[in-house]
This record gives sequence, structure tokens and C-alpha cells, in this order.
Amino acid sequence: MRQRLRSWCLVTVTLGVCILYAGATGRADVVVDKNNQFVSSIPGLRVIVSPAFRYIGETQFTTTTEFGDQTQGSAYVFIENVSGQVKRIFYVKLIPELLAFPFNLLGNIAADLDSGFCVLGERQYQCTTKLLSFSGNEPVVKFISPQGYFLPPCLLAKAFVASDPTTNNWLVGIFYLEGVSESVFACHSWKSASQLSGDQRNYIAQFEQNWMNAFTVYAWKAFSIP
Repeated sequence: MRQRLRSWCLVTVTLGVCILYAGATGRADVVVDKNNQFVSSIPGLRVIVSPAFRYIGETQFTTTTEFGDQTQGSAYVFIENVSGQVKRIFYVKLIPELLAFPFNLLGNIAADLDSGFCVLGERQYQCTTKLLSFSGNEPVVKFISPQGYFLPPCLLAKAFVASDPTTNNWLVGIFYLEGVSESVFACHSWKSASQLSGDQRNYIAQFEQNWMNAFTVYAWKAFSIP
């Protein structure tokens, strides 16, 4: 959003959103419009987030690549809250020169509940379901908390992660998190050998439906404007 070198304009057909490439640096402009549409140029990504969420802004953070180098990523954060209590969080992370997502950026993982591969908007992602709590050191938490919001003590998280080698190994991460009832899940007392109860399985089934209703990822289509 800041560097605009040798820029040209792209537009998505349906909304006419103009996006500028920073061609010499590989850094892209990102647009989030008033209809909760997120559009990134590099890597190409278009997501529409449910109006139940409110966009609260972008935060930047530094992490380490597989080769020990420092790289700076950005997270674009949406929340659903009741007064100061955050109920659900949705965010997109874009990190250059990274091949695998460091899950310590997500939180303290209490349980890995599911994993596999799935396709969103014609891109294949590694998708996982995790039970987690926040330590307070996560970039998104450091961004949300100073704004006066309270975060759930235990959450279910759906993570979609893909590396795009066609755009200089940008890592794309899409994350949906919601607070869970501690009468059903308790992060602090979860044991690795714990078996899911019927109530927990039903809870996860509803969680799966919730994330599917929370956002839609579209196939990236951009058209140059003379």
C-alpha cells in the first residue's frame, strides 16, 4: 500500500476495485472495501467476508524463514464482537519468501483435531482444525488487544495455508477463529490422548458450518486497464 513503482491498474470485474502493483519490489497493494471485500494483487486473492465481521485494519510483523532470514508479513484483521468481547476473528496473512507457516504465530496449540487438503478459489490449501489459546505474543493478538477488546480464553481455529511459488514464494494464510464454550472444550485441561465426546463432535460440526458461512474465497481474475 505504500510503494508504487511502475504501477499499473487491475480491476476485478464485479466491483471495479483498482489495485496497484509495486512491480520492482514484489510488494502488492491490498484493498479492503466497505462491503468487506479483501483483494490482493500479489499473490492474487479475493475474499468476501460476512457482514457480521468488521474490518479493524492491517498489522505488520516479522518472522523467520526456513533459511534463517527475517521477513515481514502483514495480517488483515476482521472481528465480530459484542461490546468489548471478541466472539470471532477472521484474518488473512500474506508473508513473502516463506514456504511453511510457523504455527506459533497462531497460538498455543492444545489439540490438532483435523488436517488435510482443500481447495478455495481454485488454489489448494493445507487445511487444519485446531484447539488453541493465546499467549499474548501472537501478532494478531498484539494488534487487537490494545484496541480495548477482550479475547476468548479458548478457541477453535480453522487454518488454510498455501505457498505460491509463482510469486516469489508468498505464503497465503486464511484463518477463522471462534471462542468456544469452556463447558465443552477447555484448552488448559486438554490432554493429547483425549477422545472427542458426542457433544464435542457436534460442536465441531457446527463450527465447520460457521466458517463456511463466514467468508468466501473467489478465483482470482484481474484485467488490465489501458
